[in-house]
Amino acid sequence: MPYQLLVKVNGRDNLRVPLILSTETQFNNRNALESLWIGIFYGALWIIILNNLLFFIILRDKEYLNLAVFLALITLSLMNLDGINVQLFWQDAVWWNKVSLVIFQLLAMLVGLVFTCEFLRLKVYSPWWHRFFRRLVYCFYLFLIAIPFVAYEWLILGMSLLALLVPPMVLAAALLCFKRKYRPARFFLLAWSAVLVGTVSVGLVVHNIIPINLYTLYGMHFGVLWLGVMLSVAMADRFSIVQKEKNAAQEAVIHQQKITMESQKRIMNSISRFVPNQFLMLLEKLDITEVNYGDAVLKNMVIMFTDIRGFTALSEGMSSEENFKFLNSYMSYMEPVIESNHGFVDKFIGDAIMALFPETADQAINAAIKMHKELDRFNLDYSEDFGGPIYMGVGIHSGDVVLGTVGTDVRLDTTVIGDTVNVTSRLESLTKKYQVSILISDSVYNALQDKQQFAIRVVGLVEIRGKKQPLLIYEVFDGDTDELKLKKQQTAPFLEQAVGLLMVDKKVEAKRFLKQCLQHYPEDTVTTELLAQYFNNQGEE
Repeated sequence: MPYQLLVKVNGRDNLRVPLILSTETQFNNRNALESLWIGIFYGALWIIILNNLLFFIILRDKEYLNLAVFLALITLSLMNLDGINVQLFWQDAVWWNKVSLVIFQLLAMLVGLVFTCEFLRLKVYSPWWHRFFRRLVYCFYLFLIAIPFVAYEWLILGMSLLALLVPPMVLAAALLCFKRKYRPARFFLLAWSAVLVGTVSVGLVVHNIIPINLYTLYGMHFGVLWLGVMLSVAMADRFSIVQKEKNAAQEAVIHQQKITMESQKRIMNSISRFVPNQFLMLLEKLDITEVNYGDAVLKNMVIMFTDIRGFTALSEGMSSEENFKFLNSYMSYMEPVIESNHGFVDKFIGDAIMALFPETADQAINAAIKMHKELDRFNLDYSEDFGGPIYMGVGIHSGDVVLGTVGTDVRLDTTVIGDTVNVTSRLESLTKKYQVSILISDSVYNALQDKQQFAIRVVGLVEIRGKKQPLLIYEVFDGDTDELKLKKQQTAPFLEQAVGLLMVDKKVEAKRFLKQCLQHYPEDTVTTELLAQYFNNQGEE
């Protein structure tokens, strides 16, 4: 039997009164199905919200917090529309139940705009939209403040208009970012496309523009669930991109640090060519930046002086360019030998070299011997270029020296001062007088760890300017030719006897040994100098 039902509902507030006629069985089935769907829907949403909160706690990324708050506010808005909040939380708060929907919706859009600005990096990819959304956020603040003073129907109208306008604007900003190659914007577009349809349908339903049915009634629910899922996926994609960017930035920083370190290394290597690292170590400084004028330490070490014989006359026949070429070539042969024997060059003084050996006297003598062998190689390579072979004298002495810096705040220089330096220089000059290659002092001789490995003979006592006591000196002749080396080895015992006797003023006995030296080696300059020093001045032959 047909029935005609007429129902009229009127009120000042917005009403949602979907009327569906059904049997009791259909009603119960429909109600059970809707309850199951509503439970699954809100359960899934709150799981997504809690998941984003958990990521915020773990990763400390505020965008996860913004997303969680945004989704929570939308969920509360839907729970208001579905009557869940009034059933569970505020049954008797009629006014609050009405305005809470407006508040939740406005706050959701406000937080959503903030989230959109940060997630899409609008400040970089679309500055105009960034400024616009920031200003729109202030409008939402004003709207929220005005809620207690505005009639509810106007609040609903304003909220609905904003709900219709904001999603398309967000989509427009996302589309622009996508066109500008910001990859996370693609998930953002997919997320908001569905919610746009749902939001528009709800707004039209609220104002009775379109009829209520399953799709229009729950369109926003499906859109919000899709929004939550896709924005969570978008956040994961964004996090992946951010991590890659961080890794790329870290790699760029590491690469730049390597470049900087290489540059600093080159600078320090360049500085070490002027101020040796060994000198800094002796000054107990880590690097050149710690050195100040006046820094000084007292050290006991072996000093070496070398000099090219007759360089002044040799250089006069060369141009300035040839002079520099000659000296640089010569130094390139000598310096590596010093370094390989644990010494270092303190100064290049014209054609002279001053080197320091902080460890043992044996290393200094080894270096001197090998330097003469290198000199032979140098002469073989360059003698034709510079008009013939060159010769070198080496003086070695040990004792206390002061290593330090002199100068001002603007200009510094490293130096080694002390009586030991002066004596070493004097020893080197005596190699010309005695026509020998290497002269060492008794302090060096006595400091040798293995005297037997070297060919050494005593030369005698010499007067050194500035010293009260004469200095006993020795010749090292390992670098001589085999023939000359044999002659000096034969004279060594006689020289030792003669010098010992001269030191106790037994000249007659000493002269007999000197004569024996000349029998083995008539051209021996050391022997003839001793005879001249002790006997010729007294009119003796």
